[in-house]
Amino acid sequence: MKKVVRDLAYKWKQGSRVKVKPTVAAKELDRLKAAAKKRKEPFGSAHVVAAAKSTRNPLHGEFEWNNAKAAHAHRLEKARYIIRSLEVVVTKKVGGKVQSSQTLRQYTSLGTGTEDGEDSQFHDTQDVLSDAEMRLQVLTKIWRQLVGLRRQYVDYKEFAEVWSAIDDVEDGMAAAAAAK
Repeated sequence: MKKVVRDLAYKWKQGSRVKVKPTVAAKELDRLKAAAKKRKEPFGSAHVVAAAKSTRNPLHGEFEWNNAKAAHAHRLEKARYIIRSLEVVVTKKVGGKVQSSQTLRQYTSLGTGTEDGEDSQFHDTQDVLSDAEMRLQVLTKIWRQLVGLRRQYVDYKEFAEVWSAIDDVEDGMAAAAAAK
């Protein structure tokens, strides 16, 4: 039987804003994961932050070590979390009797904003649903996320039918675009 060799090549996912080379990060993360395993601890982000405090650590430059700036960035992320978490329940009544009820996020994010998140764009979901241009932006975002999920989890055969459906939609979209 021939020996199977797996070659690994590391890269940052599209849109990532990480400066350190992916191979350097992978080596450091593997080292931290092995150390956690040796201590019988689950590997997590706290291990990375603790190690990165050292100025000699290759991941050190990826973090904001100025506590005032880091606190502000954390507050911005918390604000985005609050905005993303608010839901609205829309209830349709006819003659005072509830006909249907639907829960939606109150706000929908359009665009990515700036690197520090200052310009994150949130719009009322009802407005997004009724505006063709904003709706198209969200549909495009959803499509990219679906394709990304398929790429990330393609090896999970339990979702083969879902991946196949995504492929069918993609083929239909390509055919429609070619017909134009």
